[in-house]
Amino acid sequence: MQTKHDILDLGHVQLGYTLRGTSGPPVLLVMGLAMPGEGWMRQVDDLSQDHQVCWFDNRGVGKSSTPKGLYSTQKMAEETWALVDHLGWESVHVVGVSMGGMISQQLLVQQPERVRSLTLIASAAVGRKAQPTAEGVKRWIKVQSTKDVDERMKALAHLLFSEKTIAEGRVDMGTLGRDLAAGRARGQGMLGQLAAVFGHNAKSQLAIHQDKPVLCIVGQDDVLVSPRNTHELAKILAANLLEIPDAGHGVSSEHPELVNAAIRKHILAV
Repeated sequence: MQTKHDILDLGHVQLGYTLRGTSGPPVLLVMGLAMPGEGWMRQVDDLSQDHQVCWFDNRGVGKSSTPKGLYSTQKMAEETWALVDHLGWESVHVVGVSMGGMISQQLLVQQPERVRSLTLIASAAVGRKAQPTAEGVKRWIKVQSTKDVDERMKALAHLLFSEKTIAEGRVDMGTLGRDLAAGRARGQGMLGQLAAVFGHNAKSQLAIHQDKPVLCIVGQDDVLVSPRNTHELAKILAANLLEIPDAGHGVSSEHPELVNAAIRKHILAV
């Protein structure tokens, strides 16, 4: 299957992106805080069989450049639309996770006529409300402060996945290692993206888009972004809601079969 890696130079920022598939409805995958787009591979391998799929690194992470200053989800959405324009896509199915879900909300707000469908995974309408639990904060700090790669992967697993998943040995450590190797955000990139998360507030703007087909997905055991945020999103957008038990913030990697099937069903219904 054809896969294209490239860099889009927008002048003020360069975005590293990958395109797979040559036919079928286009799907854009928008990644969350600090993670490179490679984190979508368990969706890409499935969806690219009959869709054109694009995934990319947000500013500040991976193969994309790291502009100085604070970032915003509005600006990151503008850059994402520039990528869609570069691909020649008139409209697109959008799937966003966590911070990527916030950017995806801004895509809907900015150009609703071009969003065929929207899937929001473990996200929030208001970034300030998307605070982790006390346990989530503890686990996040451990990920950021651990230098040993193997130990960092273990810490990341406990941050993203349910304890049941870890106890059953169902964590794909190879996938986590690949994602880490692809370039997690550090320094300026992390600070900029954190500013985008905490500055995000699309609640009032989303309410007028209840006519759009929206699916919200959340893991019941998410300690990084409380599930109540996804429930609120579903209510604001009059969206369908899928809550997956024994799943954490990384539900798309933890239960890819369930998530992929839900995305496919959602897209086909449009």
